[in-house]
Amino acid sequence: MPACRKRFRPNVTLLLLLGVSAAVPGCGSTYRASTLARPPLEETEKIVYKDASLKSNLAVMEIMQDQVNGLLRVRGKVKNMGHGLINAEVKVKFIDKDGMEIGTGAAWFPVPIERGEIKTFEGLASSKDAVDLRILVQLAGNR
Repeated sequence: MPACRKRFRPNVTLLLLLGVSAAVPGCGSTYRASTLARPPLEETEKIVYKDASLKSNLAVMEIMQDQVNGLLRVRGKVKNMGHGLINAEVKVKFIDKDGMEIGTGAAWFPVPIERGEIKTFEGLASSKDAVDLRILVQLAGNR
């Protein structure tokens, strides 16, 4: 009987070592995957299309920034590159030096636009703390 115990112990030790070594790489892969997450588009892009179809059908042609009484102002032009009427909405978000949105949230500006037509939009910051902006574009009613 003691010989049987001797044989059994090395097998248990071997199983424990295999189990621990299999669990360690599993923990590491979870950590690596979470570090590759992409930041939200609003943190990296000036123009964010909320609807994929708009990216090819509605072109933001021009963006102009200037100051009005110390407040950041943006004016832009959009053109319908599609084949029919697009009921779009544009929103301008102003950002402070810390990357935070200024105010409680800008309103969506309706831009119904026919094929080939060019329309303008404008936004004015509510605070002199604005140093950057984001332009969001979506189909009307997709809030």
